[in-house]
Parts: sequence; C-alpha cells; structure tokens
Amino acid sequence: MGLARAVFLLSTLICAAALAVASRATTTDTVTGLTADQITILRAGVSSSMMFHARKEAAMAEAAALTVSRNFTAGNTPYGVYGVDFSAATSTAQMTCMRNFGMQFVIPRGYRSAGVVDSNLLSNIATAQKAGVKYIDVYYFPRPHATTAQSQLAALVNALNRVSGGFKGMVWVDVEGVAYWGKDYARNQAYFVSILRAASALGVHAGVYTSRTQWLEVFGTTAFAPAASYPLWYAHYDGRATFADFVAFGGWSQPKMKQFRGDTRVQTCTAPVDINLW
Repeated sequence: MGLARAVFLLSTLICAAALAVASRATTTDTVTGLTADQITILRAGVSSSMMFHARKEAAMAEAAALTVSRNFTAGNTPYGVYGVDFSAATSTAQMTCMRNFGMQFVIPRGYRSAGVVDSNLLSNIATAQKAGVKYIDVYYFPRPHATTAQSQLAALVNALNRVSGGFKGMVWVDVEGVAYWGKDYARNQAYFVSILRAASALGVHAGVYTSRTQWLEVFGTTAFAPAASYPLWYAHYDGRATFADFVAFGGWSQPKMKQFRGDTRVQTCTAPVDINLW
C-alpha cells in the first residue's frame, strides 16, 4: 500500500470516529430529550443494581422477623420493618433518635410540587448517613404538565449524583392531589406514563406512592394500570401496622409498603414525620 493511500485511509477512519462521537453527543433521546452522553453520565451516578436491592429485600425480611413492637400502641402487632418519610430539614440528632427507636429506613422528599429539587435533599440524606441509617430512598412529588417529566426527573437524578458514596435507593413517584394534576384524566394518564418512561430511560429504580382514592381522583379509574410491575407504597392512615386493609387497584394485588400514620413523631424524637411499614 502506498504511503499516500495509507494516510488517506487513516484520515478517513479518524473522521468517521469523530463523526460518531459528535453524533452521540448531539443526538437526543426521544423520551428524555437528553443526549446519549448526558444519559450515560446521569445513569452512572444512580446505582440501579439489582444486587443491592436484592440484599435490601433480604435484610428487610430478616429485620421484620426480629421487630419488637415498642414504638406504637398496644395492639399494633409487628408486621414488618418501620421507617419514616418527611419533607422538612432533619438533624442528625433527630435522625439518630428515630433510628434508636427502630426506624430502619428513611424517605426524604427529593422533588417538590413547586417544580424544583428539594433544597434539603442532600443535607437530609447526609444526616441519615451520619445517623447510621442504611436504607435511604427519596420521593418525587412532580409538578404535572408545567414542565416535562423528563426534565424534572433529570434534575432530581443530577442532584442525587452528588450524594456522598453514591445513591443506591429508590425514587418513589408521588401521585396525589387533583389540585396539582387537574381533572383531565387522559392528560394525567399520559403524563404519568411519561414519568415511567423517563425513569426507565434514566436508570431510576422507581416505585409508586399513592392510595386507591387518590388514584381514582387523579386518573378517573382504578383500572388504569401502567405501573402494576412497580413496587407500591400506599397510604391509609388507620394507625395499623398491617397490610390486611389493602384493597387492590391500579393492577396491584399486593403492596410493598404502607404509610399508616401521618404528621406525627416517633416517641420522644422531635422531627415531624409520617410512619411507614415495609
């Protein structure tokens, strides 16, 4: 092969490689509106490792078998593992207090209905880590229709990428309030489906927080079931640590978690929280 031809072929290969890189950097995904490189960067920071969640499930099951009912009133038979969710800034002392009273997981708010990442998100996760809480999820309260679900989730994922040690928990999609969603059922259903698609594209390990009543009010039917394969966290403030009250809806025949007491405190701990059963 002549020198000139070799130089020509090498130049052609370099140009082709450069074009491929440029195409990857500029071609946007139809679901998220992000480039392939941007999605790779976001996904790299959010671990959706099935191994981690399998270990979490096993540890939760083991802890459930050892749970002692010392945190609630007599008659609330231990059924699983207890944890809390909250939206306010919470100190390490408050978090440690709740952990000492048996709260084994925490779920701080990650995204607000105002359409912004919660300013307390990273500090709340950090205090939970300092308090020795092993399982930390977050919940995403969307601002439906105002901006795309893709842009909202991308902002939340970008924030979670800054968590020390990496974020390995779940992101629970909060579905409640016609005041936020409006009453156009078809539009609401389409927006919710776009949330699920964006979560999948970004590598988010997602679940759904709602109740049968809220599901019906927001989507117009309990038969709407695009998230049936996702874990369900349902709300029913009956004060009972049991899933015996659950009534199927949305394609779910059983829940993963129950929020059974709202806006309360764990024993002498001062932080206002909701209490959940896993």
